[in-house]
Amino acid sequence: SHRYEMTSELRDLFRQLLDAERKEAAGRGEAGGSDAVGLSGESARSVLSGGERSPRAPERAALLIRVLQEVSLIQLDGKGDAHGLRVVSSEKVNLEDSPTFDCESKRGKEQSEFLKRLKKPTN
Repeated sequence: SHRYEMTSELRDLFRQLLDAERKEAAGRGEAGGSDAVGLSGESARSVLSGGERSPRAPERAALLIRVLQEVSLIQLDGKGDAHGLRVVSSEKVNLEDSPTFDCESKRGKEQSEFLKRLKKPTN
């Protein structure tokens, strides 16, 4: 269950980043694609925060970004306040290639098992 939720969340975030990057490139008059500049720090922050309908904690956003980086779908650029983010691939990837995704999946499974044990009645 936890693995499915994280996969779904990663898929949604990736699509949002890709859409935002295309919109920002169009606003600059660029065609987009592999040479695109990507998202500015403020635009990336806006997408990562999840918006008003489904706010995302900074820690959760960082975790998701780390997974997307580990499977080479995105790249962070810049330093300090000049950070940006760009999508570098849209190929299908195996999320289990990400050590962070694998660890979080195992942790989620352990948490579920623990909660199931707590619910069992003890006679």
